[in-house]
Amino acid sequence: MKTALIIVDAYDFKYIKKNCDSNINDDSLNVNPFCKFLNRVCDIQRQKGDIIIQSFNTKQYEYTVKGLNKNINFQFGTDIFVEGNFRDLNKIIRDRKIKKVYFGGFYFGKCINNHLFRIHTAFPNDSVTNVALNLSMVVHGHPWAKHILREDSYSNQEWYKKMKYYLWGVEGFDRINLTKQGSNDK
Repeated sequence: MKTALIIVDAYDFKYIKKNCDSNINDDSLNVNPFCKFLNRVCDIQRQKGDIIIQSFNTKQYEYTVKGLNKNINFQFGTDIFVEGNFRDLNKIIRDRKIKKVYFGGFYFGKCINNHLFRIHTAFPNDSVTNVALNLSMVVHGHPWAKHILREDSYSNQEWYKKMKYYLWGVEGFDRINLTKQGSNDK
């Protein structure tokens, strides 16, 4: 089965701040070490034959492959780079006959979820609603529980209900089932 790992918004903050958006919040102290980890994960998944897609969430600025975090070892000619065009992402998944897609990167509850929302309608099954939690980061002040256990109009949308969670390990992706605990659990 063809599998893809989509890394969302792995920006090089210095490049983006200088060339695209001077107001961007520089989170490089946290992001750069995590990118090194993602880089190793991508190497392992490439060895297994998986397709690695680096996807930027927007075309608002001129984000290019130059805007990728320098700690990500982008493999020209092998990896795929998509900038803000979800139709292109859908086309890549279809044309390459990818059967399973996992998302990771920056940030869970924000841009990763935006990717899921934008591409899920193009695929009738649940093959693209998979999030590898340990390959994702959350924004400061936005704890995991805020996004996983939320109960509001956002979480009641059909695509959100289809989201499945995984943990990545060297052997592959393992599905985990998360359930809401009592309100006294911390």
